[in-house]
Amino acid sequence: MKTNPDLFFLQKTLDLARKSEGLTSPNPMVAALIVKGRRILSSGRHRAFGLPHAEIEALHRAGAKAKGATLYVNLEPCCYWGKTPPCTDAIISAGIKEVVACTEDPNPEVSGKGFEILKKAGIKVRVGLLEPQARKLNESFFTNFSTNLPFVGLKWAMSLDGKLATEQGHSKWITCEEARKKGRRIRFLYDAIAVGIGTVLADNPSLDWESPPGAASQQLLEKKRYWKIIFDTHGKTPPEARIFENQNAQVLLFLGENAPCNSLWPMHNTSIIRVPIEKEGCSLPAALAMAKKEGIGKIMVEGGTRLLTSFWKSRTPRLMHLFIGTKIIGGKGRFVPIEGETIQDLSHREKITITKHLSIGSDIYIEARPCFPE
Repeated sequence: MKTNPDLFFLQKTLDLARKSEGLTSPNPMVAALIVKGRRILSSGRHRAFGLPHAEIEALHRAGAKAKGATLYVNLEPCCYWGKTPPCTDAIISAGIKEVVACTEDPNPEVSGKGFEILKKAGIKVRVGLLEPQARKLNESFFTNFSTNLPFVGLKWAMSLDGKLATEQGHSKWITCEEARKKGRRIRFLYDAIAVGIGTVLADNPSLDWESPPGAASQQLLEKKRYWKIIFDTHGKTPPEARIFENQNAQVLLFLGENAPCNSLWPMHNTSIIRVPIEKEGCSLPAALAMAKKEGIGKIMVEGGTRLLTSFWKSRTPRLMHLFIGTKIIGGKGRFVPIEGETIQDLSHREKITITKHLSIGSDIYIEARPCFPE
């Protein structure tokens, strides 16, 4: 059976675009191919935030050969000036005769307008093939526009009996080094890692990421935008906390409206944002909205119990990263991932859908999606 060339080339754009995962947000991962007579003349991808878009890179490599060719791309070409010029202008100028794309851009500044501009210039446009795959690839980007908030993931490591720490608060180490390395590599896929002040005081984490093998060149890794977020209602973050040490990361301190501001906090890489106080601490809706204004598209919440519980109750998480160490801690369960009212009827429990599970060293990793009731 012959392969549909459109599906073949669009799948290649999706595979190529994924190579930029962790580097483009809050922009989408996009790749483009210039094809003529079923032969790929050139390819390009949006390599990192602020760098040329995929279409521009592919057109530049194709040069004059792009005239009369077909452009394959996984997302609608942009049509407005941002950090770079409109891709639609470059496509028209290059003499592209046809554009085949997976899906429209959810950004209201584009959202079909890019396709219309191309059509008016006499370029044939086809859109819709592999759309579900394209939307899944850039799920956080689509979430940013559908909710006007960052994409939220939850991550925790627990024992086989569901504890984050011993009764005395000791949590080093519930999981093995291989599992912890996996956790640091998952951080790379996010723009920001959030913890509560309790975690900072108890564990003094650095919250730094580790790039997956072959993820990108050192030059591109240096362009990664990365924040460490502390939810600190009463301004208790120690100035000497390890979270401040990495000068390549920005620190966001979400403080309560009346919390004291410590003059010793390192200010060169720290932003202090006041947020309203609600019953359980800093207002999550306000904090998330402010994080999005800072340019944060993806946040992973790592703990502790109070912050994880608040996010779970807010129904904002879209993904969960769970590490299960093969240890039994015992005790009454003072430190658990999610607190709240005890469920009386399991038929009404909140479910999750497991999307991935792996054995890592002696431990288990589970990726899952919450299924919150409507």
